[in-house]
Amino acid sequence: MIHREISASEEGRKLARYLEKLLPAAPKSFIYTALRKNKIKVNRKKPGSPNLILHTGDQIDLYLSPQQETDFGYLSDEETGNSHHSPDSVLSDPVFTLPVLYEDPHILVINKPFGLLSQKSRPEDISASEIARDILRKNGTVFDATFAPSFVHRLDRNTGGVMIMAKTLPASQILSEMIRSHSLRKFYTARVKGCPRQWTEETLLADLYRKNTKDNKAEISPYEGTMDKGGFLKDPSVPEGWSLCALKVKLVQDLGESSLLEVELLTGKSHQIRAQLAYHGYPILGDGKYNASENTYRQQLFASRVEFLGCTGCLSYLEGKIIQAPVPFL
Repeated sequence: MIHREISASEEGRKLARYLEKLLPAAPKSFIYTALRKNKIKVNRKKPGSPNLILHTGDQIDLYLSPQQETDFGYLSDEETGNSHHSPDSVLSDPVFTLPVLYEDPHILVINKPFGLLSQKSRPEDISASEIARDILRKNGTVFDATFAPSFVHRLDRNTGGVMIMAKTLPASQILSEMIRSHSLRKFYTARVKGCPRQWTEETLLADLYRKNTKDNKAEISPYEGTMDKGGFLKDPSVPEGWSLCALKVKLVQDLGESSLLEVELLTGKSHQIRAQLAYHGYPILGDGKYNASENTYRQQLFASRVEFLGCTGCLSYLEGKIIQAPVPFL
Protein backbone atom coordinates (compact mmCIF):
# COMPACT_ATOMS: atom_id res chain seq x y z
CA MET A 1 0.00 0.00 0.00
CA ILE A 2 1.10 3.56 -0.72
CA HIS A 3 0.21 6.29 1.75
CA ARG A 4 0.74 9.95 0.84
CA GLU A 5 -0.17 13.26 2.45
CA ILE A 6 -0.80 16.26 0.19
CA SER A 7 1.67 19.06 0.88
CA ALA A 8 1.14 22.78 0.37
CA SER A 9 3.16 22.68 -2.85
CA GLU A 10 0.79 20.04 -4.32
CA GLU A 11 -2.50 21.71 -3.31
CA GLY A 12 -4.94 22.43 -6.11
CA ARG A 13 -4.11 19.45 -8.32
CA LYS A 14 -6.93 17.19 -9.50
CA LEU A 15 -6.87 13.68 -8.04
CA ALA A 16 -6.49 11.89 -11.40
CA ARG A 17 -3.64 14.17 -12.42
CA TYR A 18 -1.96 13.63 -9.04
CA LEU A 19 -2.16 9.86 -9.52
CA GLU A 20 -0.72 10.13 -13.05
CA LYS A 21 2.27 12.00 -11.61
CA LEU A 22 2.65 9.57 -8.72
CA LEU A 23 2.45 6.50 -11.00
CA PRO A 24 4.05 7.72 -14.26
CA ALA A 25 4.03 4.28 -15.94
CA ALA A 26 0.43 3.42 -15.08
CA PRO A 27 -2.12 3.48 -17.93
CA LYS A 28 -4.94 5.95 -17.41
CA SER A 29 -7.36 3.04 -17.70
CA PHE A 30 -5.76 1.43 -14.63
CA ILE A 31 -6.10 4.62 -12.58
CA TYR A 32 -9.77 5.06 -13.44
CA THR A 33 -10.48 1.37 -12.80
CA ALA A 34 -8.73 1.56 -9.42
CA LEU A 35 -10.83 4.58 -8.49
CA ARG A 36 -14.02 2.81 -9.49
CA LYS A 37 -13.11 -0.37 -7.57
CA ASN A 38 -12.30 1.50 -4.35
CA LYS A 39 -8.55 0.79 -4.58
CA ILE A 40 -7.83 4.46 -4.00
CA LYS A 41 -9.15 6.44 -1.05
CA VAL A 42 -8.97 10.08 -0.06
CA ASN A 43 -9.25 10.74 3.67
CA ARG A 44 -10.33 7.10 4.09
CA LYS A 45 -13.27 7.51 1.73
CA LYS A 46 -13.94 6.61 -1.88
CA PRO A 47 -13.53 9.83 -3.87
CA GLY A 48 -16.64 11.01 -5.65
CA SER A 49 -14.83 12.06 -8.79
CA PRO A 50 -11.40 11.74 -10.46
CA ASN A 51 -11.56 15.54 -10.76
CA LEU A 52 -11.62 15.99 -6.97
CA ILE A 53 -9.42 18.97 -6.03
CA LEU A 54 -6.81 18.03 -3.44
CA HIS A 55 -5.97 20.21 -0.45
CA THR A 56 -3.07 20.42 1.96
CA GLY A 57 -3.25 17.61 4.50
CA ASP A 58 -5.49 15.29 2.45
CA GLN A 59 -4.56 11.64 3.02
CA ILE A 60 -4.21 9.44 -0.08
CA ASP A 61 -4.15 5.64 0.20
CA LEU A 62 -3.46 3.41 -2.81
CA TYR A 63 -4.01 -0.31 -2.34
CA LEU A 64 -1.46 -1.67 -4.79
CA SER A 65 0.74 -4.74 -4.69
CA PRO A 66 4.54 -4.27 -4.44
CA GLN A 67 4.82 -5.52 -8.02
CA GLN A 68 2.29 -2.92 -9.25
CA GLU A 69 4.22 -0.18 -7.42
CA THR A 70 7.36 -1.23 -9.28
CA ASP A 71 5.66 -1.72 -12.65
CA PHE A 72 3.92 1.67 -12.49
CA GLY A 73 7.05 3.63 -11.63
CA TYR A 74 6.30 4.65 -8.07
CA LEU A 75 9.39 5.95 -6.24
CA SER A 76 9.33 6.60 -2.52
CA ASP A 77 10.91 9.67 -0.97
CA GLU A 78 13.76 7.49 0.27
CA GLU A 79 14.47 6.24 -3.25
CA THR A 80 14.46 9.72 -4.74
CA GLY A 81 16.09 11.69 -1.96
CA ASN A 82 12.91 13.82 -1.87
CA SER A 83 13.42 14.65 -5.52
CA HIS A 84 12.81 13.16 -8.95
CA HIS A 85 16.08 14.71 -10.08
CA SER A 86 19.68 13.58 -9.96
CA PRO A 87 21.09 13.68 -6.42
CA ASP A 88 24.42 14.87 -7.81
CA SER A 89 24.53 18.59 -7.21
CA VAL A 90 25.69 20.78 -10.09
CA LEU A 91 26.42 23.43 -7.45
CA SER A 92 29.53 21.45 -6.51
CA ASP A 93 31.07 23.14 -9.56
CA PRO A 94 31.63 26.85 -8.72
CA VAL A 95 31.14 27.76 -12.40
CA PHE A 96 27.41 27.11 -12.04
CA THR A 97 25.95 29.93 -9.98
CA LEU A 98 22.71 31.86 -10.17
CA PRO A 99 22.26 35.22 -8.42
CA VAL A 100 19.06 35.05 -6.38
CA LEU A 101 17.05 38.27 -6.69
CA TYR A 102 14.13 37.27 -4.45
CA GLU A 103 12.74 34.23 -2.65
CA ASP A 104 9.72 33.46 -0.49
CA PRO A 105 7.77 30.24 0.26
CA HIS A 106 6.09 30.27 -3.16
CA ILE A 107 8.56 31.68 -5.71
CA LEU A 108 12.26 31.98 -6.46
CA VAL A 109 13.48 34.75 -8.79
CA ILE A 110 16.97 34.47 -10.27
CA ASN A 111 19.20 36.42 -12.66
CA LYS A 112 20.04 33.95 -15.46
CA PRO A 113 23.52 34.45 -16.87
CA PHE A 114 24.18 34.86 -20.57
CA GLY A 115 24.97 31.54 -22.28
CA LEU A 116 23.01 29.29 -19.91
CA LEU A 117 20.02 27.24 -21.11
CA SER A 118 16.72 27.82 -19.33
CA GLN A 119 16.06 24.08 -19.43
CA LYS A 120 17.76 21.04 -20.88
CA SER A 121 17.60 20.23 -24.57
CA ARG A 122 19.77 17.09 -24.11
CA PRO A 123 20.20 14.82 -21.08
CA GLU A 124 23.81 15.91 -20.57
CA ASP A 125 22.98 19.65 -20.56
CA ILE A 126 23.23 21.82 -17.48
CA SER A 127 20.43 24.37 -17.29
CA ALA A 128 19.10 27.11 -15.04
CA SER A 129 16.34 24.72 -13.93
CA GLU A 130 18.78 22.18 -12.45
CA ILE A 131 20.88 24.87 -10.77
CA ALA A 132 17.86 26.65 -9.28
CA ARG A 133 16.47 23.38 -7.92
CA ASP A 134 19.84 22.66 -6.34
CA ILE A 135 19.74 26.08 -4.68
CA LEU A 136 16.33 25.24 -3.22
CA ARG A 137 17.47 21.78 -2.18
CA LYS A 138 20.53 23.16 -0.37
CA ASN A 139 18.30 25.71 1.37
CA GLY A 140 16.17 22.91 2.78
CA THR A 141 13.27 22.79 0.30
CA VAL A 142 11.78 19.28 0.15
CA PHE A 143 10.39 18.34 -3.26
CA ASP A 144 7.12 16.44 -3.48
CA ALA A 145 6.62 13.25 -5.47
CA THR A 146 4.20 14.89 -7.92
CA PHE A 147 5.57 18.43 -8.22
CA ALA A 148 9.05 19.80 -8.85
CA PRO A 149 9.72 23.56 -8.79
CA SER A 150 9.93 24.91 -12.33
CA PHE A 151 10.28 28.17 -14.23
CA VAL A 152 7.03 29.61 -15.56
CA HIS A 153 8.71 31.22 -18.58
CA ARG A 154 11.95 30.86 -20.55
CA LEU A 155 14.79 32.97 -21.91
CA ASP A 156 16.94 32.19 -24.94
CA ARG A 157 20.36 30.74 -24.11
CA ASN A 158 22.06 34.01 -25.07
CA THR A 159 19.60 36.26 -23.25
CA GLY A 160 20.17 36.85 -19.55
CA GLY A 161 18.02 38.32 -16.83
CA VAL A 162 15.05 37.85 -14.54
CA MET A 163 13.39 34.42 -14.40
CA ILE A 164 10.64 33.27 -12.03
CA MET A 165 10.46 29.74 -10.62
CA ALA A 166 7.28 28.49 -8.96
CA LYS A 167 8.08 26.50 -5.82
CA THR A 168 4.52 25.24 -5.32
CA LEU A 169 1.75 24.02 -7.60
CA PRO A 170 -0.71 26.80 -6.58
CA ALA A 171 1.94 29.41 -7.39
CA SER A 172 2.63 27.76 -10.74
CA GLN A 173 -1.07 27.78 -11.65
CA ILE A 174 -1.56 31.43 -10.64
CA LEU A 175 1.59 32.64 -12.43
CA SER A 176 0.63 30.77 -15.60
CA GLU A 177 -2.76 32.46 -15.59
CA MET A 178 -1.13 35.85 -14.95
CA ILE A 179 1.08 35.33 -17.99
CA ARG A 180 -1.95 34.42 -20.13
CA SER A 181 -3.83 37.52 -18.93
CA HIS A 182 -0.79 39.84 -19.32
CA SER A 183 -0.90 40.79 -15.63
CA LEU A 184 2.63 39.51 -15.04
CA ARG A 185 4.49 42.23 -16.92
CA LYS A 186 7.91 41.31 -18.36
CA PHE A 187 10.28 44.08 -19.43
CA TYR A 188 13.51 43.84 -21.43
CA THR A 189 16.32 46.26 -22.23
CA ALA A 190 17.75 46.04 -25.76
CA ARG A 191 20.60 47.86 -27.45
CA VAL A 192 19.84 48.10 -31.15
CA LYS A 193 21.43 49.38 -34.34
CA GLY A 194 20.11 52.84 -35.28
CA CYS A 195 17.73 55.09 -33.41
CA PRO A 196 13.92 54.77 -33.79
CA ARG A 197 12.88 58.31 -32.84
CA GLN A 198 9.30 57.40 -33.82
CA TRP A 199 9.25 55.27 -30.67
CA THR A 200 9.86 58.12 -28.22
CA GLU A 201 6.41 57.33 -26.85
CA GLU A 202 5.43 53.76 -26.02
CA THR A 203 4.47 52.03 -29.29
CA LEU A 204 2.66 48.76 -29.92
CA LEU A 205 4.20 46.46 -32.53
CA ALA A 206 1.87 43.69 -33.73
CA ASP A 207 2.99 41.27 -36.44
CA LEU A 208 2.42 37.78 -37.76
CA TYR A 209 4.84 35.12 -36.54
CA ARG A 210 5.87 31.61 -37.47
CA LYS A 211 8.87 29.49 -36.56
CA ASN A 212 11.11 28.02 -39.25
CA THR A 213 12.18 24.91 -37.36
CA LYS A 214 14.62 23.85 -40.08
CA ASP A 215 16.70 27.01 -39.60
CA ASN A 216 15.67 27.56 -35.96
CA LYS A 217 14.64 31.07 -36.93
CA ALA A 218 11.48 33.14 -36.48
CA GLU A 219 9.75 34.64 -39.52
CA ILE A 220 7.82 37.91 -39.23
CA SER A 221 5.16 39.26 -41.60
CA PRO A 222 2.93 42.36 -41.43
CA TYR A 223 -0.36 42.03 -39.57
CA GLU A 224 -3.34 43.77 -41.14
CA GLY A 225 -5.88 43.19 -38.38
CA THR A 226 -6.75 45.38 -35.43
CA MET A 227 -5.69 45.27 -31.80
CA ASP A 228 -6.53 47.19 -28.67
CA LYS A 229 -3.94 49.19 -26.72
CA GLY A 230 -3.12 46.19 -24.57
CA GLY A 231 -1.98 44.17 -27.56
CA PHE A 232 -4.98 41.86 -27.73
CA LEU A 233 -6.24 40.54 -31.04
CA LYS A 234 -9.58 41.95 -32.19
CA ASP A 235 -9.68 40.54 -35.71
CA PRO A 236 -9.35 36.72 -35.56
CA SER A 237 -8.41 36.38 -39.26
CA VAL A 238 -4.82 35.08 -39.04
CA PRO A 239 -3.44 33.10 -42.02
CA GLU A 240 -2.97 29.37 -41.53
CA GLY A 241 0.44 28.51 -40.12
CA TRP A 242 0.91 31.94 -38.56
CA SER A 243 0.13 33.35 -35.13
CA LEU A 244 0.06 36.83 -33.66
CA CYS A 245 3.04 38.33 -31.84
CA ALA A 246 2.94 41.64 -30.01
CA LEU A 247 5.17 43.79 -27.85
CA LYS A 248 5.44 47.38 -26.67
CA VAL A 249 8.60 49.35 -27.33
CA LYS A 250 9.93 52.71 -26.19
CA LEU A 251 13.14 54.61 -26.97
CA VAL A 252 15.11 55.15 -23.75
CA GLN A 253 18.41 56.64 -24.95
CA ASP A 254 19.96 57.74 -28.26
CA LEU A 255 23.59 56.57 -28.32
CA GLY A 256 24.43 57.83 -31.82
CA GLU A 257 24.84 54.77 -34.04
CA SER A 258 22.86 52.68 -31.58
CA SER A 259 20.15 53.20 -28.99
CA LEU A 260 18.62 51.67 -25.88
CA LEU A 261 15.03 50.45 -25.97
CA GLU A 262 12.65 49.27 -23.28
CA VAL A 263 10.51 46.38 -24.51
CA GLU A 264 7.46 44.92 -22.82
CA LEU A 265 6.74 41.42 -24.09
CA LEU A 266 3.04 40.68 -24.61
CA THR A 267 3.26 37.30 -26.37
CA GLY A 268 6.06 34.90 -25.50
CA LYS A 269 7.24 33.50 -28.84
CA SER A 270 10.67 31.99 -29.40
CA HIS A 271 13.16 34.69 -30.58
CA GLN A 272 10.22 37.12 -30.75
CA ILE A 273 11.90 40.34 -29.60
CA ARG A 274 14.98 39.70 -31.70
CA ALA A 275 12.98 38.90 -34.82
CA GLN A 276 10.43 41.70 -34.47
CA LEU A 277 12.97 44.45 -33.84
CA ALA A 278 15.04 43.26 -36.81
CA TYR A 279 11.94 43.15 -39.01
CA HIS A 280 11.14 46.77 -38.12
CA GLY A 281 14.68 47.85 -39.02
CA TYR A 282 16.41 47.93 -35.62
CA PRO A 283 18.27 44.64 -35.06
CA ILE A 284 19.85 43.94 -31.69
CA LEU A 285 23.61 44.43 -31.43
CA GLY A 286 25.52 41.16 -31.14
CA ASP A 287 22.70 39.08 -32.64
CA GLY A 288 24.31 37.10 -35.45
CA LYS A 289 21.05 35.36 -36.34
CA TYR A 290 18.88 38.44 -37.03
CA ASN A 291 21.49 41.20 -37.52
CA ALA A 292 23.27 40.77 -40.86
CA SER A 293 26.15 43.04 -39.78
CA GLU A 294 27.05 40.79 -36.82
CA ASN A 295 28.87 37.47 -36.65
CA THR A 296 28.53 36.86 -32.90
CA TYR A 297 25.75 35.42 -30.76
CA ARG A 298 25.97 37.57 -27.68
CA GLN A 299 22.93 39.73 -28.26
CA GLN A 300 22.53 42.81 -26.09
CA LEU A 301 19.08 41.85 -24.90
CA PHE A 302 18.35 41.46 -21.20
CA ALA A 303 15.23 40.62 -19.16
CA SER A 304 15.58 43.56 -16.81
CA ARG A 305 12.46 43.46 -14.61
CA VAL A 306 9.07 41.95 -13.84
CA GLU A 307 6.02 43.63 -12.32
CA PHE A 308 3.30 41.69 -10.48
CA LEU A 309 -0.26 42.88 -11.10
CA GLY A 310 -3.58 41.10 -10.64
CA CYS A 311 -2.13 38.67 -8.09
CA THR A 312 -4.64 36.28 -6.52
CA GLY A 313 -4.78 33.43 -4.02
CA CYS A 314 -1.52 32.50 -2.33
CA LEU A 315 0.34 35.20 -4.32
CA SER A 316 -1.88 38.15 -3.32
CA TYR A 317 0.95 39.56 -1.21
CA LEU A 318 3.01 40.16 -4.38
CA GLU A 319 0.55 42.71 -5.83
CA GLY A 320 2.47 45.71 -7.16
CA LYS A 321 5.90 44.21 -6.47
CA ILE A 322 8.75 44.98 -8.90
CA ILE A 323 11.84 42.78 -9.16
CA GLN A 324 14.71 43.90 -11.35
CA ALA A 325 18.30 42.98 -12.24
CA PRO A 326 21.21 45.24 -13.28
CA VAL A 327 21.61 45.42 -17.06
CA PRO A 328 25.15 44.18 -17.88
CA PHE A 329 25.72 46.27 -21.02
CA LEU A 330 24.80 49.67 -19.57
